[in-house]
Amino acid sequence: MEKLADLAEQSIEEDSAGLQASALRIIVNLNTERDLMEGDDLWKRMQSWLEGSRDDLKGTALLIFGNATRKGQSIEGQAQRRELMADTAAQKMGALIPSAVPLLKSTTPDTVQHGLLGFLRNLSVLESNRQALFEAGVIDLLVEMGVWTSERDRMGSVQGGAIVILKNLCRGRELRLTQQKSRADVSRSR
Repeated sequence: MEKLADLAEQSIEEDSAGLQASALRIIVNLNTERDLMEGDDLWKRMQSWLEGSRDDLKGTALLIFGNATRKGQSIEGQAQRRELMADTAAQKMGALIPSAVPLLKSTTPDTVQHGLLGFLRNLSVLESNRQALFEAGVIDLLVEMGVWTSERDRMGSVQGGAIVILKNLCRGRELRLTQQKSRADVSRSR
């Protein structure tokens, strides 16, 4: 795993990009069922990828964090134990909200948006994370991002994730929704 991550981080020639992309897919697949613990080597590396400048590494980190959040919500066992474990895992992942939310913009590459919306969708299940996401302005950022525009139709996972996030963030809240135009709508009307 360590060698694959090292390979993924290297600056390589364009003709080796396929090898690097394969290494990233393997990293995601190897860590789909893994318990991700805050502070362990994988957590630290994924956090550095999330906060780095390479979109392929950001997307991979978001997929791994999103999968770990989902896994925490589906741990087998008694319902109460499962709920406690899910709360703990999702709360730890909630600490990554400040690093993830700034990526909610239309210029973020589709592959990163896919991982980002999946991660935020999984985080939005837990009430404490819902509050943090709501306070971070995620609803407005989703609207500004234009996730429901026709240009985004090709990314059903992004649109589906956005719908679930919106549903979760609105659950149990009295909201006064205003009709806002996304930046894409405003630029088209000019």
